[in-house]
Amino acid sequence: METILPIDYQRMIENRYSDTNIHKLVVEEITTSKLLEAKLDNCVTNIIEWCNQEHYDSKKECLDILKEEDIQDILIRMLAKIMPITGSTTIANIVSQTYYLLPFDKYSLSIQLKRTAELIYQLAIVDIIDITPAFNSEEGTITINNNFLLSEKVSNIIRKSMFLPPMVCEPNKVKSYKDSGYLRKNKYSILKKKHQHNFPINLDAINQFNGTPLSLDIDTLKQTVDEFKDSSKDRNTDDIEMFERYTSETHKVALELIHAGNKFYETYFYDGRGRIYSRGYHINHQGNCYRKAMINFKETGSIEPIDENTLAYFK
Repeated sequence: METILPIDYQRMIENRYSDTNIHKLVVEEITTSKLLEAKLDNCVTNIIEWCNQEHYDSKKECLDILKEEDIQDILIRMLAKIMPITGSTTIANIVSQTYYLLPFDKYSLSIQLKRTAELIYQLAIVDIIDITPAFNSEEGTITINNNFLLSEKVSNIIRKSMFLPPMVCEPNKVKSYKDSGYLRKNKYSILKKKHQHNFPINLDAINQFNGTPLSLDIDTLKQTVDEFKDSSKDRNTDDIEMFERYTSETHKVALELIHAGNKFYETYFYDGRGRIYSRGYHINHQGNCYRKAMINFKETGSIEPIDENTLAYFK
């Protein structure tokens, strides 16, 4: 960091981890495969026909919304999540990674998951993926296998993309609910899409939180590890693998922040009830005990004078 400014390093981080270019890369991969492109076109046709069939009212309402969207674009974004996976994985894992890509965020989570699973089934009908029923699966649940894989180059780029880490320079000031603080994009606005409105909102509070520098507690990172906690008797293999990947990514992000000078900034947003949350994923002082313990304020100092009432409060 002696030869590069924090703001320039931040631009590099946002470019490295951003998923902005992934869609373009996947489209290029699909269009270079005439077979896959043809199957995708057939899938879109099948989905439109499916949407036009008779359904119960609540499902028809969802599918009418889907018809107004760019279905091919949605499928490509889903394939960007599915195609890098090698071997079999559970349908629950795929659904959990793709449901947010569909335009059903105003509905309950259970409905969003159902519609997503149905769209994944449409991919299987045209043989883009294979679905193995639970009774015929070694895992005892519905599993999915890819019939088309991305090139190693694109797969590596997708694997490297992840939720943006904390910022190593002070975030941009937010001036509306559409802003995020990041330098290059406002994808992560301070109000989620379903909560956006044009009423007054306290931007000063967000800017105050965004502008508070933090640091990692290196001793905590050296001496402690995060633990996988599962209340069920049988641990799910996918859950363990996701936790291990999450832990590995956390260590990678932590090392980058330390090498960048161990001074960083979280970005924040409002939920629907006006509560402020940190947007951090790997590094988050509102996470579990381990993640709370790893973060300090960068600027420390003594609280003086300390009277008896103050001391009694902390005892």
